Amino acid sequence: MTIRQVMSSVVVFALLAGVVGAQGHHYSLKITNASKYDIYHLYLTSSDDRHWGPDQLRDDIIGSDGGSFTLTGLQTAEYDVKFVDEDGDDCVLQNIQITGDTSWTLTTDWLVRCEFHQHGAN
Repeated sequence: MTIRQVMSSVVVFALLAGVVGAQGHHYSLKITNASKYDIYHLYLTSSDDRHWGPDQLRDDIIGSDGGSFTLTGLQTAEYDVKFVDEDGDDCVLQNIQITGDTSWTLTTDWLVRCEFHQHGAN
């Protein structure tokens, strides 16, 4: 094998390793709604970004009857998550670390405390 062939092989290997490394692991976040409020909108953004992404629920609703929704394809990162209920009240969680498959259960008490805290801070 010539030096040129060895160098070409090294470059190809480095490029492939970079592509695989950049993709990383993908995780899921399952949200179950045990509250008395339907969730109509769910937004997600990187904690470093100040712009919300699209509504992850689109036309779906996370029903108050124990409905659930799973976000998939999340990379290890820190996210902000915004829930909007049937009354238009929102709750924002900031700096949520996703480092593996995760599940949350929303409760009425939790949503009310979050809403009160949000409005009290404004």
